Amino acid sequence: MDGKNLLVATATGSGKTLVAEMAGILQVFRGKKFLYLVPLVAVANQKYMDFNARYDALGFRTVIRVGTGRIVIEEGEALPIREEQIVGADIVVGTYEGVDFLLRSGEKEELEPLGLVCVDEIHTLSEGERGARLSG
Repeated sequence: MDGKNLLVATATGSGKTLVAEMAGILQVFRGKKFLYLVPLVAVANQKYMDFNARYDALGFRTVIRVGTGRIVIEEGEALPIREEQIVGADIVVGTYEGVDFLLRSGEKEELEPLGLVCVDEIHTLSEGERGARLSG
């Protein structure tokens, strides 16, 4: 809460997300963005829905950035994913790949002013496929 970096490593269900949310929402109240990064589109969708339901009533806008427009469920069937403009958003939920693309495509200004970045599942740094995106 006092602006210092923090690594929280504890058991599943013990409140890591709550710590990030409290610090992130404090930044939103201060007029800055809260960026919540996750490794998987399904997790991003869940966090997007949770944050939207929780913070919309306070007037905070939550958006999702996952780097894809749809998820294929079965042959010929797809689940649409909302990819909204980040400008004007307070909370941005995104996958490592989605935000990596945003940064590399010259749209990083959309994240300003950035108050807090939460990296969920940071242990994926050691994974070949996602680690490079997260490292970037």
